[in-house]
This record gives sequence, structure tokens and C-alpha cells, in this order.
Amino acid sequence: LELGCGISPALGGLGRAAHVTIGAPDAVNPSLSITDCNPAAIRALEAANSLAECRDKGWQASARVLDWSQPVEERMAKAFSAVIASEVLYYNVDVNELLRAVHAFLRPGGVFLLA
Repeated sequence: LELGCGISPALGGLGRAAHVTIGAPDAVNPSLSITDCNPAAIRALEAANSLAECRDKGWQASARVLDWSQPVEERMAKAFSAVIASEVLYYNVDVNELLRAVHAFLRPGGVFLLA
């Protein structure tokens, strides 16, 4: 799960980074969920076909609107082996709120990458 993608058209590399960093080369049906709280960011991501490289590598890649400051949907609770968040602490963000959300999304033993 990636939190706060913004409008970057270069997310293909994120799938590669997650693959290497988290050790997913042997994963069956690896998936990448790209999210942002801004619907315009998701539309820009889809318009740029930014997930194509991930899909070409066999990943199940999706993009959706998600505001991690809101309560976590039950179907997403403890659903991810890794959470990646880059440049999400750049304005009045409560770090504890971010950590609460990450804890809610991560499976036990999961990995959190913050940049």
C-alpha cells in the first residue's frame, strides 16, 4: 500500500523498489495499491497510465482515493504486508495519526517505509 502518491507520473519505479526492498520476487500475485486523498491526483495517475509498468511485470496494480486520516475500512484492516509513505509529512500532519493508520493497514510483521 502506498499512501499519498500525489501527481507523480513516475510511479512505475515504486513497484520495482517495493519488489526489491520488501523481498517480493517470489510472491504469488504481488499487488500494489497506490492512494491519495486528492481525487485529482488519482485521475492524473490514471491518465498518465503510471501503473502500466507494474502491471506489465505481473503486479496487480490499482489506484484509489484514500484519506488515511479517516478510520480504516474493515476490508483494508491488516490487509498489507508493506506500507510506503513518501512526502506525506510536509504540512500540518499529526505523525501519530499517520502511525495509527499504518498500524491499522499493516499485517503483523509488516514493513513500513517512510521517506
